[in-house]
Amino acid sequence: MEERGHFDESRWRDALTRSFALGRLFGFEVRVHWMVFIYFLLALGYYAETREGASGTQEGSIAILALAGVIQLFGIVLIHELGHAFAARRRGLLVDTVELDPLGALGTVRGIATPQDELVVTAWGPAVHPLLLILVGVPYLLARESGIEFGFYPESFFAQFFSINAGLLALHLVPTFPLDGGRLLRAALALRMGPIRATIIAALIGKVAVIIALIIGLYELEHFKILLVVLGALCFLACHREGLLAKELGPYESASFPLSFEPRYDSFRLDDVEESEDDRGIVRRYLDARAERKRARDAIDEEAIRQRVDLLLEKVSAVGLQGLTPEERRFLERASDLYRRSSSSSSSP
Repeated sequence: MEERGHFDESRWRDALTRSFALGRLFGFEVRVHWMVFIYFLLALGYYAETREGASGTQEGSIAILALAGVIQLFGIVLIHELGHAFAARRRGLLVDTVELDPLGALGTVRGIATPQDELVVTAWGPAVHPLLLILVGVPYLLARESGIEFGFYPESFFAQFFSINAGLLALHLVPTFPLDGGRLLRAALALRMGPIRATIIAALIGKVAVIIALIIGLYELEHFKILLVVLGALCFLACHREGLLAKELGPYESASFPLSFEPRYDSFRLDDVEESEDDRGIVRRYLDARAERKRARDAIDEEAIRQRVDLLLEKVSAVGLQGLTPEERRFLERASDLYRRSSSSSSSP
């Protein structure tokens, strides 16, 4: 029986990591973190504030436009993460889950073992935004040129769609963790140096980028300043944590490349870095709980890889290698490479 007033760490961790399944999309399980609903309400208020008093705003339209903007935001974020997931699948990597959470989204993927993998998979997230702008913008502009009038609401929806895409593209190109820009920078540096050294340098650059972005944003932006400060603090903390984990691992050559495209804070899975539970603030607790959730899912993914490898080996024994599809062959090659790296790292002193 628990003593009154005793802090239950497991309940706190469960509350921080709770998420809900929305269904499956293109073979990926889509989940949403409970804190997203709070973020949804905050973003709804910000959208309403930015639209109020805007030129051409009709009576009663603010709530509709704000709701549409938030739905567009999360829809585009989901498409962004699917860009990562499809790129990973194309390279023969196992992807199972995409989860929307307050920092954007998490994707569960196993098998990224090279800088080239992280570079390609990460790049396809930001690449989605110019593609969306072209696919939607070109028909829209052609229709406008032909004299088609869309009316107030469609025009507003198009304007929000363009601004959200442009904003997310600019955001994810900022070279800081956990954004795509930080991971692209690390992958590019790792092509010429070890992943640990690349992470340390990328983390330092990321901290500087956060400070510069905050100064510019607070000076230039009229709205979203609170969200900008919160996001900047989370990014600065993420850079600090990535750099700390990288330094604790020791020799640069001894570490394998981070096995994930998602913004994870335990990229190098440093289990022997201890920290007092009582000294952690709410942000650090949230990030640590988020990392623990990823470790648990990684264990499930490893079992899924083994099961699929067994099925493919049975298929090879029945029909031969020529019976495998190109994607199945790539998957077996990547799985073999992953197991070989894991075995060599575990057997090394």
